[in-house]
Amino acid sequence: MFRVFLRAFLTTSLPLLFLAFSAGRTSAQNLLTNGDFENIGTITLNNGYAAVGSGGLIPGWTTVAGTAANANVYVATANSGATWIPNPQSGTYSIQLDSTSNDALQTSSSISQTLKVTSGQSYLLSFWFNTEVKANLTSIIQTTLSGAFSSTNTYSTTASSTVTQGNAVWVHVTETFTATRNGNLTILFSDISTSDSNASLDNVSLTLVPEPVTCIAGAFALGLVGWRVRSRRSARAAVTSPPDLPRD
Repeated sequence: MFRVFLRAFLTTSLPLLFLAFSAGRTSAQNLLTNGDFENIGTITLNNGYAAVGSGGLIPGWTTVAGTAANANVYVATANSGATWIPNPQSGTYSIQLDSTSNDALQTSSSISQTLKVTSGQSYLLSFWFNTEVKANLTSIIQTTLSGAFSSTNTYSTTASSTVTQGNAVWVHVTETFTATRNGNLTILFSDISTSDSNASLDNVSLTLVPEPVTCIAGAFALGLVGWRVRSRRSARAAVTSPPDLPRD
């Protein structure tokens, strides 16, 4: 019996498990455009960094410079001349949201992207953020999701007393949510630091949340059905087959 079940599993369920695994790999594809900020389009860097202001200079993204004096959105490489911006978490470029204000009446610098999502589908938002390169300063970044799902979350991190561009510690954040309707979802990152401290951002991704348990359970159930069908066929064959006659 076990041999029959194993054969049914290998021929029916194993291919389905392979497809489920492949689907899980596909679902990990980043749905955001230029989430790692490695495409800087037509932006020209000076001494390894550039202020991009408000608009769409970063491909796939919309930036808004804060209203305080000198507030801006920056693109920077490792060891850039902007010594207050940490080196990228990985890759060549990262973003810094510079609000440069302790005044609550001033607006924050931000970066956002809008994409279409599906009602009932679960998603995983992942990103890395960092402080300004200045000893003991705390940076606060806020995520705001609007449209097909609504939420607001804040995250903070504090620079060490010996922070440098090269040793500033990046913090990994994930959020999981389920879209409540079909349509556009806007993902907005804002620097809301209450002190004169800016928030850096890198490697943002939005991926589908796979459902491996459902796939495996379905594959096992089909394997069990195949085993029962094969068992019945074997039993029927045993009943209908004529007995061996003794030889002379």
